[in-house]
Amino acid sequence: MCGLILLGFLGFGALELTLIFRLGGEIGGLEIITLVCVTAAVGVYIARLQGAEALARLQRGGLHGLPTEEEMLQGPLIVVAGLLLMLPGFISDGLGALLLIPPLRTLAARSLASRLRARRGGEDPSVIVVEPTRRSRQSTPPRDRLE
Repeated sequence: MCGLILLGFLGFGALELTLIFRLGGEIGGLEIITLVCVTAAVGVYIARLQGAEALARLQRGGLHGLPTEEEMLQGPLIVVAGLLLMLPGFISDGLGALLLIPPLRTLAARSLASRLRARRGGEDPSVIVVEPTRRSRQSTPPRDRLE
């Protein structure tokens, strides 16, 4: 599994570099560097604004009851979008920009929440099941630790 993840990161990096070099040959290296830096700066700024908004929404929702799983996943998805936008490359910038569009981020949060629920076995996270424990008749009472 770890090798597969590493292979995916290496393949993604190679694809990003290939695209950067091809576009650099077409429009110029300085323009590519400028474009990558500008998209990173703008993306981080937008992610910061949307992150603060998501946090405020989560706090307001917490006052009225438990927030849903989708609402709780909005913040981490915004962080992922910001990280993708900070990575140099156009594919990661595109994916990060897509995650900053609220309807698409909500769709991603719903999908992720349903996968998490399926992995948990469909349990409702807001319900805590407490089962009573039985004491046997032979159990001794706890001793005082100051003896």
